[in-house]
Amino acid sequence: MRRAIWSLIFAAACSPYLQYREDAAQAFGFSAPCGQGPFTLTTRLKGARWGEKLTVVGFARHAVVGRYTVKLAGKQISEGRFATEHLVQNGTYSYIQADEKPQNERCVERPPEVVALPPPMTVAPAPPPAPTALPPGWRPPPPGWRPPPPPLPPVPVAAAPAPQPPLPVAPAELVTLQALVLVPESDRNLRIVAFTWPSLDDVGTPQVPADAVLEVSLWSQEPNDWDGSTLQLVHEVAQPSVPEAEYMAWLHQQRLEAQAESQKRQAEVQAESQARADRCQKHHEDEECWGKGGYDAYVKAYYAPRTAATPQPPVAHPTVVAAPQPRPADGPPPAPQTETPSPKPSVHAEWVTGYWQWTGFAWFWLGGWWKVPPQDLAAQDTLVAPTAPPQLRAELRSPPPLPDAVWLAGAWYWDGRAWLWHPGRWTMPPRPGLLWQPPAWVLDHRGVRLVPGGWGQHP
Repeated sequence: MRRAIWSLIFAAACSPYLQYREDAAQAFGFSAPCGQGPFTLTTRLKGARWGEKLTVVGFARHAVVGRYTVKLAGKQISEGRFATEHLVQNGTYSYIQADEKPQNERCVERPPEVVALPPPMTVAPAPPPAPTALPPGWRPPPPGWRPPPPPLPPVPVAAAPAPQPPLPVAPAELVTLQALVLVPESDRNLRIVAFTWPSLDDVGTPQVPADAVLEVSLWSQEPNDWDGSTLQLVHEVAQPSVPEAEYMAWLHQQRLEAQAESQKRQAEVQAESQARADRCQKHHEDEECWGKGGYDAYVKAYYAPRTAATPQPPVAHPTVVAAPQPRPADGPPPAPQTETPSPKPSVHAEWVTGYWQWTGFAWFWLGGWWKVPPQDLAAQDTLVAPTAPPQLRAELRSPPPLPDAVWLAGAWYWDGRAWLWHPGRWTMPPRPGLLWQPPAWVLDHRGVRLVPGGWGQHP
């Protein structure tokens, strides 16, 4: 018995098999930390005789969660969910656990609320007129008195270069990296998709045509934090472990053995069915064949008269139109928009890129905004202009895209050389019930200073 087992193991180990060898590999990074896609990885398949395999894996420094779709020659063939995975140790065993939520706080954090409207523009009072009467106790200067020499002219100081106007901010895109930064197997925590296309038969007919374009698109309902993340696409081609003629002969023999085994099984099933039919025909009292009461009860029930059911009049139900209910996102968001931010409002302000938000019914674009830290507001380190801004422009509002949308009116911003008009737009409040308080310009000892806008409660 032991010798037979070892013979089977040795035969299986020596059987021909297909081995996959790497044909091409690409590595990708991200041009910006925050992005929700869709990010598309494209490659051309070889139409290899014995099959091919495609794998998309990666490494993410932060937890990322999203969806993927796979298209072959323009036709969608698969979709699913991807997420970073971690090895969890639970007592004496370990298992792989996928993240449920992304670590994307800096990508979706909305502006903090404010509590009061900024003060209106004020004008400094005019200086008092110069006195015309001589002050009491004034005496003429003594003889020989001369006025002091005028002060020396100040040394000219080179003016600081004017800040450049803000440039458009491009959305995050995939960036091709060098092959040397491929993610090692031990560091991968992101396994997105893996596809295998084996041969269709034992003569090596490819399952996919040559030069077929395969597209893998990644997207998420919220922007992921892709900072420091790497994706890699690996394409492998199958080759037999023995010469092709020997491998084809082995496949043919396997097919013949499978057919013989199938025919044998069908014959056994037919024999078992015929034996049961013969037994039931000879033994009318067998309740296993005919049910309770045997053959006579079966015949009596079969020929018993059936009573027709009394037709019921139709019942008219009032037509009720249900209100549409929110649903999960049924597809990737549109391509991200390229935005031109307003001038930087404070010393340490950071630009948060806009993204598409799923409202439960449709995608809505949330424009980017400047995140002004509290220390800049406390120290009044905000934008300063030499003059007051022009009058606000009249804007034509488009209809609100959603019932809860809020209109952010346009405003003037100083870019260091001239006033720039930043047009208004629709957006969604960070929380229901908040009101947008527009930016304002106030006069202080340094000039005309910007008080950035923010969200506040109802008065």
